Amino acid sequence: MEKKDSVLCELVIMEPVSGFLENAELVGQLDALEWSEVAAVAEVLAAAIERQLDAKEGSVGIQKVISAGPDGLRQRIRIVRHGDAFETDSEILDDLAIKVARALRGQGGGNQGVLEEGGRGGGDVSGGGEIADLLKKKGGRPIRHPIQVLVAGRPSAELTGRFGAQPIEELVDDSPQMTRVVIDEIGYSRRYVKAFKVKNYCRTRELIELQFREAQLPALAAAIVSQIAVNIEYANRLDAKGKIFVELLEISQVAEGEYSLR
Repeated sequence: MEKKDSVLCELVIMEPVSGFLENAELVGQLDALEWSEVAAVAEVLAAAIERQLDAKEGSVGIQKVISAGPDGLRQRIRIVRHGDAFETDSEILDDLAIKVARALRGQGGGNQGVLEEGGRGGGDVSGGGEIADLLKKKGGRPIRHPIQVLVAGRPSAELTGRFGAQPIEELVDDSPQMTRVVIDEIGYSRRYVKAFKVKNYCRTRELIELQFREAQLPALAAAIVSQIAVNIEYANRLDAKGKIFVELLEISQVAEGEYSLR
Protein backbone atom coordinates (compact mmCIF):
# COMPACT_ATOMS: atom_id res chain seq x y z
CA MET A 1 0.00 0.00 0.00
CA GLU A 2 1.41 3.36 -1.01
CA LYS A 3 2.21 5.63 1.92
CA LYS A 4 0.59 9.09 2.00
CA ASP A 5 2.43 12.37 2.07
CA SER A 6 2.84 13.84 5.54
CA VAL A 7 2.85 17.57 6.25
CA LEU A 8 6.16 18.91 7.59
CA CYS A 9 5.11 22.56 7.84
CA GLU A 10 2.83 25.13 6.23
CA LEU A 11 3.37 28.64 4.88
CA VAL A 12 0.22 30.71 5.28
CA ILE A 13 -0.43 34.07 3.62
CA MET A 14 -1.69 36.10 6.55
CA GLU A 15 -3.93 38.42 4.51
CA PRO A 16 -7.23 36.78 3.43
CA VAL A 17 -8.78 37.30 0.02
CA SER A 18 -12.46 38.14 -0.28
CA GLY A 19 -14.39 34.94 -1.06
CA PHE A 20 -16.30 31.96 0.30
CA LEU A 21 -17.24 28.35 -0.37
CA GLU A 22 -20.59 27.87 -2.10
CA ASN A 23 -21.89 24.44 -3.13
CA ALA A 24 -18.36 23.01 -2.85
CA GLU A 25 -17.04 25.77 -5.13
CA LEU A 26 -14.81 28.73 -4.34
CA VAL A 27 -16.49 32.03 -5.11
CA GLY A 28 -14.96 35.49 -4.73
CA GLN A 29 -12.00 37.65 -5.69
CA LEU A 30 -10.04 34.75 -7.18
CA ASP A 31 -7.96 37.02 -9.43
CA ALA A 32 -6.35 38.39 -6.24
CA LEU A 33 -4.83 35.01 -5.40
CA GLU A 34 -1.08 35.30 -6.09
CA TRP A 35 1.36 32.45 -5.49
CA SER A 36 4.78 33.41 -6.85
CA GLU A 37 6.20 35.03 -3.70
CA VAL A 38 5.04 32.44 -1.15
CA ALA A 39 5.96 29.61 -3.56
CA ALA A 40 9.51 30.98 -3.91
CA VAL A 41 9.90 31.09 -0.11
CA ALA A 42 8.44 27.58 0.21
CA GLU A 43 10.94 26.21 -2.29
CA VAL A 44 13.83 27.71 -0.31
CA LEU A 45 12.55 26.21 2.94
CA ALA A 46 11.85 22.82 1.31
CA ALA A 47 15.41 22.69 -0.06
CA ALA A 48 16.84 23.56 3.38
CA ILE A 49 14.74 20.83 5.03
CA GLU A 50 15.76 18.24 2.45
CA ARG A 51 19.42 19.10 2.88
CA GLN A 52 19.41 19.37 6.69
CA LEU A 53 17.58 16.06 7.20
CA ASP A 54 19.90 14.38 4.69
CA ALA A 55 16.91 13.33 2.61
CA LYS A 56 16.98 11.96 -0.91
CA GLU A 57 16.53 14.61 -3.59
CA GLY A 58 12.86 14.95 -4.49
CA SER A 59 11.58 13.45 -1.24
CA VAL A 60 10.24 16.85 -0.12
CA GLY A 61 7.53 18.58 -2.12
CA ILE A 62 5.08 21.45 -1.92
CA GLN A 63 1.28 21.57 -2.28
CA LYS A 64 -0.86 24.67 -2.83
CA VAL A 65 -4.06 24.84 -0.79
CA ILE A 66 -6.96 27.32 -0.69
CA SER A 67 -9.38 27.18 2.23
CA ALA A 68 -12.52 29.22 2.92
CA GLY A 69 -13.35 30.65 6.34
CA PRO A 70 -15.40 33.41 7.94
CA ASP A 71 -12.77 36.04 7.02
CA GLY A 72 -12.43 34.96 3.39
CA LEU A 73 -10.13 32.72 1.36
CA ARG A 74 -6.79 31.68 2.82
CA GLN A 75 -3.79 30.63 0.74
CA ARG A 76 -1.24 28.23 2.12
CA ILE A 77 1.55 26.04 0.87
CA ARG A 78 2.20 22.73 2.56
CA ILE A 79 5.73 21.36 2.58
CA VAL A 80 5.29 17.60 2.59
CA ARG A 81 7.39 14.48 2.95
CA HIS A 82 6.66 11.86 0.32
CA GLY A 83 5.98 8.56 2.09
CA ASP A 84 8.41 7.72 4.89
CA ALA A 85 11.54 8.75 3.00
CA PHE A 86 13.23 10.07 6.17
CA GLU A 87 12.68 10.73 9.85
CA THR A 88 11.36 14.11 10.92
CA ASP A 89 11.92 16.19 14.03
CA SER A 90 9.57 19.10 14.79
CA GLU A 91 12.28 20.95 16.76
CA ILE A 92 14.66 20.86 13.79
CA LEU A 93 11.86 21.95 11.45
CA ASP A 94 10.95 24.80 13.79
CA ASP A 95 14.58 25.90 13.99
CA LEU A 96 14.99 25.75 10.21
CA ALA A 97 11.87 27.85 9.65
CA ILE A 98 13.24 30.55 11.97
CA LYS A 99 16.68 30.51 10.31
CA VAL A 100 15.30 30.70 6.77
CA ALA A 101 12.96 33.57 7.68
CA ARG A 102 15.80 35.49 9.31
CA ALA A 103 18.17 34.87 6.38
CA LEU A 104 15.58 36.07 3.86
CA ARG A 105 15.10 39.25 5.92
CA GLY A 106 18.86 39.78 5.97
CA GLN A 107 19.11 39.09 9.70
CA GLY A 108 21.34 36.03 9.54
CA GLY A 109 25.07 35.84 9.95
CA GLY A 110 25.75 38.05 6.93
CA ASN A 111 26.36 35.26 4.42
CA GLN A 112 23.28 34.47 2.36
CA GLY A 113 24.66 31.03 1.46
CA VAL A 114 24.79 29.84 5.06
CA LEU A 115 21.99 30.19 7.56
CA GLU A 116 22.85 31.64 10.95
CA GLU A 117 24.59 29.43 13.51
CA GLY A 118 23.00 28.12 16.66
CA GLY A 119 19.44 27.35 17.70
CA ARG A 120 17.89 24.03 18.66
CA GLY A 121 19.01 22.40 15.39
CA GLY A 122 22.62 23.30 16.19
CA GLY A 123 25.48 24.23 13.89
CA ASP A 124 25.54 25.98 10.54
CA VAL A 125 22.88 24.97 8.07
CA SER A 126 23.76 25.13 4.39
CA GLY A 127 21.18 27.04 2.40
CA GLY A 128 22.87 26.20 -0.89
CA GLY A 129 22.28 28.86 -3.50
CA GLU A 130 18.53 29.09 -2.97
CA ILE A 131 18.58 31.98 -0.49
CA ALA A 132 21.06 34.01 -2.54
CA ASP A 133 19.10 33.32 -5.73
CA LEU A 134 15.87 34.56 -4.16
CA LEU A 135 17.55 37.67 -2.74
CA LYS A 136 19.03 38.49 -6.16
CA LYS A 137 15.45 38.79 -7.44
CA LYS A 138 13.63 40.12 -4.37
CA GLY A 139 16.37 41.76 -2.28
CA GLY A 140 15.38 45.11 -0.78
CA ARG A 141 11.77 44.85 -1.97
CA PRO A 142 8.71 44.86 0.31
CA ILE A 143 7.26 41.46 1.13
CA ARG A 144 3.97 41.85 -0.71
CA HIS A 145 2.09 39.18 1.22
CA PRO A 146 3.15 38.62 4.88
CA ILE A 147 3.77 34.92 5.51
CA GLN A 148 3.49 32.86 8.67
CA VAL A 149 5.21 29.48 8.96
CA LEU A 150 3.44 26.80 10.99
CA VAL A 151 5.21 23.71 12.34
CA ALA A 152 3.02 21.02 13.93
CA GLY A 153 0.12 23.46 13.63
CA ARG A 154 1.83 26.12 15.74
CA PRO A 155 3.30 29.48 14.59
CA SER A 156 7.06 29.19 14.18
CA ALA A 157 8.25 32.18 12.12
CA GLU A 158 6.94 35.16 10.18
CA LEU A 159 8.21 36.86 7.06
CA THR A 160 7.07 40.47 6.99
CA GLY A 161 8.52 43.88 6.09
CA ARG A 162 11.22 43.69 3.42
CA PHE A 163 13.51 41.06 2.03
CA GLY A 164 17.18 41.50 2.94
CA ALA A 165 19.64 43.22 0.63
CA GLN A 166 20.75 41.62 -2.61
CA PRO A 167 24.09 39.80 -2.34
CA ILE A 168 26.81 42.42 -2.79
CA GLU A 169 29.42 40.13 -4.28
CA GLU A 170 27.07 39.16 -7.10
CA LEU A 171 25.98 42.64 -8.08
CA VAL A 172 28.51 45.35 -7.42
CA ASP A 173 32.02 45.94 -8.66
CA ASP A 174 33.11 48.13 -5.74
CA SER A 175 36.67 48.73 -6.92
CA PRO A 176 37.66 52.44 -6.86
CA GLN A 177 37.55 54.30 -10.17
CA MET A 178 38.93 57.70 -11.18
CA THR A 179 37.75 60.31 -13.65
CA ARG A 180 37.78 64.06 -14.29
CA VAL A 181 34.55 66.01 -13.95
CA VAL A 182 32.97 69.44 -13.72
CA ILE A 183 30.59 69.83 -10.76
CA ASP A 184 27.12 70.87 -11.95
CA GLU A 185 24.79 70.58 -8.96
CA ILE A 186 25.00 69.90 -5.21
CA GLY A 187 22.08 68.63 -3.13
CA TYR A 188 22.70 69.60 0.48
CA SER A 189 19.86 67.76 2.23
CA ARG A 190 20.42 64.36 0.57
CA ARG A 191 24.15 64.94 0.11
CA TYR A 192 24.27 64.21 -3.58
CA VAL A 193 26.35 65.83 -6.28
CA LYS A 194 25.82 65.79 -10.04
CA ALA A 195 28.83 66.12 -12.31
CA PHE A 196 29.64 65.87 -16.00
CA LYS A 197 32.67 63.92 -17.11
CA VAL A 198 35.46 65.66 -19.00
CA LYS A 199 37.25 64.10 -21.99
CA ASN A 200 39.84 65.65 -24.29
CA TYR A 201 39.53 69.01 -22.52
CA CYS A 202 35.78 69.10 -23.20
CA ARG A 203 32.83 68.80 -20.91
CA THR A 204 30.77 65.82 -22.10
CA ARG A 205 27.08 65.05 -21.64
CA GLU A 206 27.94 61.97 -19.56
CA LEU A 207 26.36 62.61 -16.15
CA ILE A 208 27.40 60.93 -12.91
CA GLU A 209 25.55 61.31 -9.60
CA LEU A 210 27.40 60.60 -6.36
CA GLN A 211 26.76 60.59 -2.62
CA PHE A 212 29.24 62.70 -0.65
CA ARG A 213 30.32 63.14 2.98
CA GLU A 214 29.91 66.42 4.85
CA ALA A 215 33.68 66.88 5.04
CA GLN A 216 33.83 66.95 1.22
CA LEU A 217 31.37 69.85 0.90
CA PRO A 218 33.92 72.76 0.93
CA ALA A 219 35.92 71.27 -1.95
CA LEU A 220 32.72 70.57 -3.91
CA ALA A 221 31.42 74.10 -3.30
CA ALA A 222 34.72 75.60 -4.50
CA ALA A 223 34.60 73.44 -7.63
CA ILE A 224 31.04 74.42 -8.55
CA VAL A 225 31.84 78.13 -8.09
CA SER A 226 35.07 78.04 -10.13
CA GLN A 227 33.81 75.56 -12.75
CA ILE A 228 37.36 74.26 -12.95
CA ALA A 229 37.59 70.53 -13.64
CA VAL A 230 38.49 68.33 -10.67
CA ASN A 231 39.70 64.77 -10.33
CA ILE A 232 37.46 62.42 -8.36
CA GLU A 233 37.76 58.88 -7.07
CA TYR A 234 34.50 56.97 -6.60
CA ALA A 235 33.10 53.45 -6.14
CA ASN A 236 29.80 51.61 -6.44
CA ARG A 237 28.10 50.67 -3.19
CA LEU A 238 24.94 48.78 -2.14
CA ASP A 239 22.62 50.23 0.50
CA ALA A 240 20.56 48.32 3.09
CA LYS A 241 17.68 47.95 0.64
CA GLY A 242 19.85 46.44 -2.07
CA LYS A 243 20.01 49.52 -4.27
CA ILE A 244 23.25 50.57 -5.94
CA PHE A 245 24.61 54.07 -5.36
CA VAL A 246 27.90 55.76 -6.20
CA GLU A 247 30.04 57.02 -3.31
CA LEU A 248 32.47 59.92 -3.74
CA LEU A 249 35.73 58.80 -2.12
CA GLU A 250 38.10 61.69 -2.90
CA ILE A 251 38.12 65.00 -4.76
CA SER A 252 41.29 66.81 -5.79
CA GLN A 253 42.30 69.80 -7.89
CA VAL A 254 43.86 69.29 -11.29
CA ALA A 255 47.38 70.52 -11.93
CA GLU A 256 47.80 74.30 -11.83
CA GLY A 257 47.49 75.96 -15.21
CA GLU A 258 44.90 73.55 -16.57
CA TYR A 259 41.75 74.88 -18.20
CA SER A 260 38.56 76.29 -16.79
CA LEU A 261 35.24 75.34 -18.37
CA ARG A 262 33.35 78.39 -17.20
